[in-house]
Amino acid sequence: MKVFLNIFYLFIFILIIIVTRIYLASYKSPSSSVHFISPAPYLEHFTFGYKDLIADLLWLRTIQDLDHCERPLSKDEVCSNSWVYNMVDKITDLSPHFRIIYATVPLLLSMTVGDSNGAILLLDKGLQYFPNDWPILYRGGYLYLFEEGNKVKAAEYFTRAQKNGAPDWLASYAARLYSESGRHEMAEQLIKDYEKSGLPEDLLERMKDHLKNANKLIKEQ
Repeated sequence: MKVFLNIFYLFIFILIIIVTRIYLASYKSPSSSVHFISPAPYLEHFTFGYKDLIADLLWLRTIQDLDHCERPLSKDEVCSNSWVYNMVDKITDLSPHFRIIYATVPLLLSMTVGDSNGAILLLDKGLQYFPNDWPILYRGGYLYLFEEGNKVKAAEYFTRAQKNGAPDWLASYAARLYSESGRHEMAEQLIKDYEKSGLPEDLLERMKDHLKNANKLIKEQ
């Protein structure tokens, strides 16, 4: 039995060394793809109880090249299914509550790598484990507003963020986004909800002003 345990621990030690050499190896040129190897599809089933350790090793490798795109970016070509996304997706498979990834990487994926699809997938994955984490929700709203141009979805995220501890001004901003996108009924309902929750009166007035101005502009068109 003791011999078996020694062999098993030796195997684990060798496995960790192999993973470390692959994912922490230095590279000569960013154009060399040999060092940008995505994790094996079923890696989480072969960690032998060392999921968090391997997740940490993969994260240490990933942060060295968080802006890497294996394909040149252009107006007609995006970096979807990027190496960075595949790395962080596997890391969060191994360690689902790796919060720092959900809080920081989605925006980086969209803004520096050009992988907007991966950013949205990672954001949605994070909210499965941190549904009421307002910094994640707030950055998700930013992602939808400034990177995706989706005002309605951004307003939804900002509203959820404010209800979970974000600054109160986000409620006013969310109402403005709903109004500008033509969702006046949603904006009106949002104001009614906040009236019942005791939101400061000055913020409620600003929300109502945004709604009135948006209605006025539509009528003038």
